[in-house]
Amino acid sequence: MGLKEITVIALIVVISMVSNTCEAKEKLVKIISHHYNEKRNVPTLIDARCETNGRVIGPTTLRAFSNYMEFNVDENSVASCTFTVLGVVHDFEIFNKERGKYGENCWQITEAGPCLCECNNDKCYEDICYKYDS
Repeated sequence: MGLKEITVIALIVVISMVSNTCEAKEKLVKIISHHYNEKRNVPTLIDARCETNGRVIGPTTLRAFSNYMEFNVDENSVASCTFTVLGVVHDFEIFNKERGKYGENCWQITEAGPCLCECNNDKCYEDICYKYDS
């Protein structure tokens, strides 16, 4: 192997190392609903649609205690969602650098606004609920 080949291999290794350190980390965003319409004695259906970096996720209909919506987002990005709860449309910036706490980015959608939850068991932090942006 000559000097030219060794130089090319070394250059490839260096470029590979630099590109790996520059890649942004992805964070998981998970959205659930436990909203129940007590007047009608049925789970509430919540329509959800999110967008991050020009990529649209959804629409998805969230059924209480049934399904969820999840997607990955670049840790330096912003993700915004629109939720239709009992016929009312709400907007909420579901992910930004400051929004998630304790490394969690899992949310339970309520009529009043989203609440941050633990991702592994859907238990919500009672003191970390937000109002909708609009």
